Amino acid sequence: MFKTQFSIYSGLFLVIFLITSLSFAKTGKSTKADLNKDIAVKILKKYNSAEAVEMQTKKQGTKVTLGTKTETDGVFLYSKNKIHFSAEKPNKTEIIYNKNVWVIEYPDLELDDKSARKVTIFDSNKAPFIKTIAELLSAPDKFFTKETLITEKDGQLSIESDKIISTNLKKFVVVLNTKEQIISSILLTDDLNTDTTFSIQKTDFLKTAPKNKFTYKKIKTDEILKP
Repeated sequence: MFKTQFSIYSGLFLVIFLITSLSFAKTGKSTKADLNKDIAVKILKKYNSAEAVEMQTKKQGTKVTLGTKTETDGVFLYSKNKIHFSAEKPNKTEIIYNKNVWVIEYPDLELDDKSARKVTIFDSNKAPFIKTIAELLSAPDKFFTKETLITEKDGQLSIESDKIISTNLKKFVVVLNTKEQIISSILLTDDLNTDTTFSIQKTDFLKTAPKNKFTYKKIKTDEILKP
């Protein structure tokens, strides 16, 4: 009888030990994921807390189907859920996000000094990439879900969004530098399998937001195009 009771108690102890061990392991994983999320949210909140943030970027595009690559320098400006992006080459282009999206393409005046700017106005839902960035920076707490994939490697947190609802955007990833507490790059893949990477070369948190950067000012010669 003593042996039987001992066997029962031993079995119960083993079951309790296994359950406790599994629970601890599960809790450990959850804690690590939560820690990474907390770090990411803390970094991203800096961007919306500042009056404005200016980022010098290097845009690299790769068209997988054609095997071609392009590279462009630009300036990305963010302030309170508004975005202004500008690039000088190959032709000057501006993108404004402020509820709607305006894409302003400037003419090459060396070829034709009478050409007009071409302006395309989009509903923000038709520009999922820039809208996703605005949502990420303006409300990072709401951006993350249980399915958001966060991976850590060499002091970098890579966050892949699972909230993309557009057929035009297949993948959106933001990479954070945990040491410097800034965004280091943004990557996206569109429906044509074109990979675009914005590498952040320099980040400045500004005390005042530049005026007139987030509003489209129409001029008489503008040519308005349909999206």
